[in-house]
Amino acid sequence: MSTEQARRIHVLRILAKRNGYQWGQPPATTTLVKGGSVACGDASVQLVARIWTGRRYSLDAIRRLSRAPHDQPTSAADLVTALHRLGLDYLVVTGYSASRLARIARERGPVIALESYSHHPEWFGYRYGLTKADGQPNGYSRPRGASGKTQLSGFTGGHWFVIATSRRVERRVLCDIRDPNHASRLRPERPAWDRLSLSQLDAMLDSRKAVTGYATAIIPSRRLEVPA
Repeated sequence: MSTEQARRIHVLRILAKRNGYQWGQPPATTTLVKGGSVACGDASVQLVARIWTGRRYSLDAIRRLSRAPHDQPTSAADLVTALHRLGLDYLVVTGYSASRLARIARERGPVIALESYSHHPEWFGYRYGLTKADGQPNGYSRPRGASGKTQLSGFTGGHWFVIATSRRVERRVLCDIRDPNHASRLRPERPAWDRLSLSQLDAMLDSRKAVTGYATAIIPSRRLEVPA
């Protein structure tokens, strides 16, 4: 088995535990506002830290490490602060393509990226209140009917997610994504991962570029060493 294959297996084993969402965890008092959650970035750092160190940190602990204000969304600088204080060498990059980020996730370790949630691929066949998934504007996640966005109306703003790893399947590259926006009372699903194409990932990155003028991601500076 190659080092790259071992790294991917290690990452997917942690994703399969299905317990790294911004909802459904012990009360996170620093990341709740008016009954909602602003912990997508905190949950992404939480997952990345578990992949690298094997340790679990609470969302409150991540928020304290980031030094971000309570009850506010986190910036890229906030998340990097938390990662550095956990001993993880990450840096902010802008303008990277989906293929470049997918390669970094495969060869080094998980990447945190920002999208507009309106462009997250949907859960095929899902109904959210009176709204049924129609695959617009960015298609459906794989495996169909078992992964993808289920909040089909309402929030469409900036949303942090993790590009956990990727692999080449014949002529295609598929990316394994963790969307932390699950496990709430309204969205109880806990998909292990969303498997997306590079074109879908590019659309997610471009959706935020349309708002800020550039795509943002947080990448590791070194390679993840898989525990023996």
